Order: sequence, then structure tokens, then C-alpha cells
Amino acid sequence: MKLFSPAWNSENEKTALRAVEKITGQKKLAQVAKEAKNSNVRAAAVRKLGDADWLLLGDIAKNDSYAGVRAAAVGKLGGAYRYLLADIAKNDSDKDVREVAVGKLTDADR
Repeated sequence: MKLFSPAWNSENEKTALRAVEKITGQKKLAQVAKEAKNSNVRAAAVRKLGDADWLLLGDIAKNDSYAGVRAAAVGKLGGAYRYLLADIAKNDSDKDVREVAVGKLTDADR
């Protein structure tokens, strides 16, 4: 049994989101993006992630259980990931995630 749970993993969503707002380290944001219990907290961490961790963003875009988190990750992917974006645009189970991927592909073509 864990005695201490970080604030970003609080049962109270507002508390957890406030904690994410204060995080500046990319490693910590990556941890929150992958491990937070609350999907809105994971999405907030993804939005704050820098664009340097493409592997993590790609993994989240393909595999997170919550569509909002996947969409946030897709929104951070650049045009260099056109094959991944195309796969997501064709195959993601959520219409909104597919639309974000299509938008990123369209932006990359300009």
C-alpha cells in the first residue's frame, strides 16, 4: 500500500490539474502523461509536453485508453510523422481523434 500519492494523482481532479500546471520538468510531465489515473490530467500533461519526445507522444497517440488524451498527443505530432498520423486518421476508434490527425496531415501538406 502506498502511503504517499503525488498531487497530480489526486482523486480530486481540480487538485490534480493544479499540480500539473506547476510541473515544468519534461520527465515528470511524461510520467504524468503515462501514469495519472485521471484522463483529463493525462491530457493536460500531454499538452504541456515539449515536442522533443516524439516516441512518447506517438505511443500515447496510439495507445491511451481515453480519446481526449490520444487527441492531445496527435495534436502535438509534427508532419514528419505522416505515416503514424495517416494510420491514426484511418484507424482510431474515435471520430474526433481521426479528425485531429486529418487536420495535422492537411497542415503538413501546406
